[in-house]
Amino acid sequence: MARHFQPDDRHNITNPYDDPHKWAESVKKTRVNDLFKTKGGLDGHVKQIEQEVKRVVSDKNKSSKMEGMGGEEVSELMTAVESIKSSIVAAAKAADFDFDKFGLDFGFGTSLFLEKKDGKLKRDGRPA
Repeated sequence: MARHFQPDDRHNITNPYDDPHKWAESVKKTRVNDLFKTKGGLDGHVKQIEQEVKRVVSDKNKSSKMEGMGGEEVSELMTAVESIKSSIVAAAKAADFDFDKFGLDFGFGTSLFLEKKDGKLKRDGRPA
């Protein structure tokens, strides 16, 4: 039987290095779900997600916290970050308003740029 997931409080999300899966699921449920609720709130919600992602991908964290981690542990963090990215794209597709291009740096050599014009989403400059 599947266990019901209880996300963290939006202001006290699990450390991604302690539990990458719980961190990613909490970010998706408490931050990404709010991302495209209102056009006026989009910039602030993008900044909140950036802050969460930086907990993993900042140069300070990559060098100090990832040092000594095994490949599987690093892979788990990267998978968590990618799942957030996918969730953001899905939420952008469902947004009921257009928005100007914005970008998020996901570290590990990846970024995500989204814009929606005339109801059509572009991801990294291409139709999504």
